[in-house]
Amino acid sequence: MPISLNSFTSNITPTGAGFFIPAGVLNGRFGDAFVLGDVNADGIGDLVTTIPDANITGGNFGQINVQFGPSLPASFNFSPVSPLASPIAIALADDRNASNQIVDFNGDRIPDFVIGLPLPSGTSVNGGVAIVFGNASRSGSIDALALPTSESIEFGNGGTERRTGTSVDVGDINGDGLADVIIGETDDNPTIASAFGNVIVLFGSATTASIPTSTGFITNTNQGLSFATTTGTPRFGETVRFLGDINDDTIGDFAFANPSGAGEVFVVFGKRTFAGSPTNINPSTLAAADGFTITGGTADELGTMIGRIGDVNADGIDDMLVGTTENRAFVVFGRSSTSPFPSTIPVGSINGTNGFRIDLPGSFSSLKSTNTVDYNNDGIDDIYISSETANSGTGQAFVVFGRRGASAFAATVTAANIETGNQGIVITGGVNDRIGEGTGSGSGDINNDGTPDLAIGAPSADGGSGRVYVVYGQDGALPGLTQTAPTLDAAGFGSAITVNLADARKNFTFDVVNGTRTRRVVRTLTGYTTIIGTAQNDTITGDAAANTLTGNAGNDTITGGAGTDTIVESGDVNFTLTDTALTGLGTDVLAGIEVAQLTGGAGANTFDTTAFTGNTTLNGGAGNDLFITGAGNDTIDGGDGIDTFRLSTNVTSLTVTSSGTSITLAGLGNDTLTNIEILDITGGAGANTFNAAGFAGTVNMQGGGGNDRLTGSNGNDDLRGDLGNDILTGGNGRDTLRGGAGRDQFVFDTNAPFSRTTGPDRIIDFVRGVDRIVLDRTTFNAIRRSGRVTFDFNERNVRAAQRDRDLITYVPSTGKLYYNQNGSASGFGTGGEIATLTRGTVLSAADIILRA
Repeated sequence: MPISLNSFTSNITPTGAGFFIPAGVLNGRFGDAFVLGDVNADGIGDLVTTIPDANITGGNFGQINVQFGPSLPASFNFSPVSPLASPIAIALADDRNASNQIVDFNGDRIPDFVIGLPLPSGTSVNGGVAIVFGNASRSGSIDALALPTSESIEFGNGGTERRTGTSVDVGDINGDGLADVIIGETDDNPTIASAFGNVIVLFGSATTASIPTSTGFITNTNQGLSFATTTGTPRFGETVRFLGDINDDTIGDFAFANPSGAGEVFVVFGKRTFAGSPTNINPSTLAAADGFTITGGTADELGTMIGRIGDVNADGIDDMLVGTTENRAFVVFGRSSTSPFPSTIPVGSINGTNGFRIDLPGSFSSLKSTNTVDYNNDGIDDIYISSETANSGTGQAFVVFGRRGASAFAATVTAANIETGNQGIVITGGVNDRIGEGTGSGSGDINNDGTPDLAIGAPSADGGSGRVYVVYGQDGALPGLTQTAPTLDAAGFGSAITVNLADARKNFTFDVVNGTRTRRVVRTLTGYTTIIGTAQNDTITGDAAANTLTGNAGNDTITGGAGTDTIVESGDVNFTLTDTALTGLGTDVLAGIEVAQLTGGAGANTFDTTAFTGNTTLNGGAGNDLFITGAGNDTIDGGDGIDTFRLSTNVTSLTVTSSGTSITLAGLGNDTLTNIEILDITGGAGANTFNAAGFAGTVNMQGGGGNDRLTGSNGNDDLRGDLGNDILTGGNGRDTLRGGAGRDQFVFDTNAPFSRTTGPDRIIDFVRGVDRIVLDRTTFNAIRRSGRVTFDFNERNVRAAQRDRDLITYVPSTGKLYYNQNGSASGFGTGGEIATLTRGTVLSAADIILRA
């Protein structure tokens, strides 16, 4: 993915691709060193930049500028302030330490930063280092060399021709939770045979009085360490870097280089206690348990760049990066104690399994790298590396995305792989920008969207005045996670998510597990209304819009916002939904949900929404499903199988009408049913009126305690009046009627002439003299034509009932009641059996009511 910095402007907004900061000083080489990190400990990235040649008050002094995020100004104007020194190297104790999250030097839990002063003002060539303690309320102009000892420490070698502070870095290498300072000190006179460099480590301490102010004051390994080699190594210490924990022992490690000739990089393992003399340690003599050496090829000058890159292969162990002046860099994978490092690693032996090589374009150049960065915010560290001479002097910066797996990287990665192989991004500067020439450290979230951003120094830009580009990080793809507005689909994602759309920024978080490490990833969702959760225990909160929220499996917490919010779930499970909970795929806690959409699977699923007051859309799928609903307007599709709709709420009136393949229930809300074969309706204690005449399936009705009117469907129904004086109408089909207690009426009215195909009904509990059988003249139309009716309630058998001249006949021994439509003629004519009562039940004309 290419990014051109030509389109960047100095207008600063928290969105878009980024911006650039112009120099406030002519020819000051602004951006020669810079840092993104959290200076004031507010959890938001801050930007620290340098102007090495600020030319303050006519002197060749340097300047450091700190801009606190996220209060970005519309533009920057860094004017000269009081003098510091020139040139300047800078490092920040930020929150990217992979081995410990507390990385401040003096233990006050506020990050500190370190200023290297290899050519301080007022001296010839002797350098020094200033450690400036972080202060959450510090602002304005500060002279770093004039602060009281309670706010800073100055360190110098005290010798001559020493460039103390040529390079500096910070990290916890003795496991005490405090940041230690690593200082490179080169010799300013490389032509003499006795020239040599040093590397000094100052251990962080809450007691600043005990911190040594020069190498000679390091008297024990509780204060620090110093490393030196034989004479003739003036560039020893030219590059130092804290690495994180590359040997997986939970303590940070560090490296430094002698880049002369082929070049060497010495890696020293951190320890809680360092044995032996603390000074003039020769790294070439370190035991295997203490570190190892990486050696370059002929004239490689290996070690001109050392990068702290974090864990780029997601195995839970930090890796490291070393560069040459041949525009080649090498990644060395970290190792655990089960597969320790050899004492020496030639770069020619790096083959894809123990690391890989990166080839970049450009002529002879010193590559640069920042500290650990996760530019695409996927929870796996990425590699930033730049070549200032690439692309005919515009310079190019490259981000190689971290990847999971032992064989994730080829033995060699080229710029073409990065740009066209979707393996990272290529950032190209403007004409003569020479981007990447500046030395960077750290990555921070300066626009406060949760995604780490990049700072790229271009001190040669604008004729040597310099620029610093800030490139906003971009969320990358993750397996199982689709992030395309307005929908976030995490159904296949392996970690629980937390989403709060009510927050404008940093509203999406999740954990990524790399080996034994877990990293919290924070992102910002803008323009999202639909969230689909994972199989884990998610927390999802909506905003003022109409949100569609899905928890999926796991015990989720789902909260709607001010809009009309819908919960959507699918699974071959039984669902129980209330206003505060949903069980099925898990046990979810709900709040502020107005609508539910639930879908079953191939099995026999039960959907119980009786305690949910909103509207639902339920789809059973295959299988014999049961739907139990309450208030609200519900839309239900039973799907395949024999599906049952049950209404068991205190409803007093219900009417079923049909339209095409759907039916509508009007009563407690307006429900629309499709592919429902059975209705199961229960009323409350009042007088209920249930009419299912518009339903083609089977109905089970239970009236409850009042005087109920129950009307069945065209299917084989079961109607129960229960208490009260109930009126039961079976309709077409072979229905079973139970009046229950009270004076009940059993109505036979199909609103059409009688037909034997409709089937007789069965009356279970008819009580003579109390209950009544009601015959409608429209159905029994022979009664209407004759104008009279006669009964015979004492027939011996069905043959006698057929020959009788009476229109209504009854056989007590079988309990069968007949409609003898043709009188004494053979058979029943178009009539037939009306109902079956309990055998032995005695009827009389008083038990029959004829209705017009």
